[in-house]
Amino acid sequence: MSTFWSIAVVLFALIAQFAFMNHPYEHDHHSIGSLARGFVDPNQTPLKNVVAVVTGPTSGIGLETSKTLLTQGATVLGIGRNPKSLARVADEVADLPGKFVTFKADLSDLSAVSSAADEILAEYTSIDFLVNNAGIHYGNPMQTNKIDIESKTKGYDLCFVTNYLSHFLLTEKLLPALEKSNLADPRIVQVSSTYHWLSDGFMLGTSHPDSPGMPLAAKGDFYDYRHRATAYGNSKLAQHLHTKSVAKRLNETSSKVKIVSICPAWVGTDIAPEGPMRSIVKTFAFTPSQGIYSLLMALFRPEVESGDFVGNTNVVTHLPGKEYMITSNMKVNLGGLGIVHLREHCTDFLAMVLMVAQRFNFGWFIQSSSPESYDEKLQEELYIWSKGVSKEFE
Repeated sequence: MSTFWSIAVVLFALIAQFAFMNHPYEHDHHSIGSLARGFVDPNQTPLKNVVAVVTGPTSGIGLETSKTLLTQGATVLGIGRNPKSLARVADEVADLPGKFVTFKADLSDLSAVSSAADEILAEYTSIDFLVNNAGIHYGNPMQTNKIDIESKTKGYDLCFVTNYLSHFLLTEKLLPALEKSNLADPRIVQVSSTYHWLSDGFMLGTSHPDSPGMPLAAKGDFYDYRHRATAYGNSKLAQHLHTKSVAKRLNETSSKVKIVSICPAWVGTDIAPEGPMRSIVKTFAFTPSQGIYSLLMALFRPEVESGDFVGNTNVVTHLPGKEYMITSNMKVNLGGLGIVHLREHCTDFLAMVLMVAQRFNFGWFIQSSSPESYDEKLQEELYIWSKGVSKEFE
């Protein structure tokens, strides 16, 4: 996000904070026992015998999701890269009714992801939920020196691998175990973002002359400013395309497994760039316990269908003129200052609006994703390419 819009977000968030001071949330986001019990077994601890795989379980949304499921008796298989952080969480949740089992894997390393999936399948013949949550954001695209750009990614973009390819591979490997679930509709939940509207899909196709046979977004162009500025949005649109591709395949085979994308909106987690912006987000955004509301609805609500997009707010859905603003791919050449891509700035503006308005429009909503996410040709191109990459690590 540009410095201008970052400052604007802060100012509008401050206004919203004062305006909202006397308007508490009406939801108790930890009280999911009755909801879970209604869809599992009313005669036992709600999620007893339920096995859920969660990536990124040591902080933010992943940690809150893990704790909530464990509170209801589930077995949570947490995949994370830091053994010390995994051990810390294991200690924190030791007294909860469920069981927390850790698996070490850096999601930027597809070989490690594949190995973790193999370890899970060796111990568990069936899985009930898969929560593809872990993710990174480059923050300030100019801060290249703070990102490890070597080794594990095999030449692919770090953000693209961590946010998308790792979860594609994990889904492919664990899907057979999900098919064996005893639940009526085991589910895969992709933690995406409304910020996927930033991407027009151009960098996710495989027919670009500068990158034939490979999406531009997957290339490790770490020192290219615009590549880094659009990396997060591209990875999140890739998740949406993946969700719809898998949903189509599951429907064609009459599978009982459902796959759903969710957006938690602005949540105070460590994915925000380090520094003042992270502090502001943690102060004014939803807390992780509020942020997981849409995720829990995606897991448990019967009316949620495969391929749906569930959010904590539907502000963007109802914003007048958003289709024109976002789908405008106009570019303005400012000479020595470079080229301004209007769609990206419009998305930053919408992010600012969302930071403020989400406080007044909280709930759970099945909503539309960007027009590009429904492009079946783009869905298929990206799926086939990703499948080819994942086969190298299966």
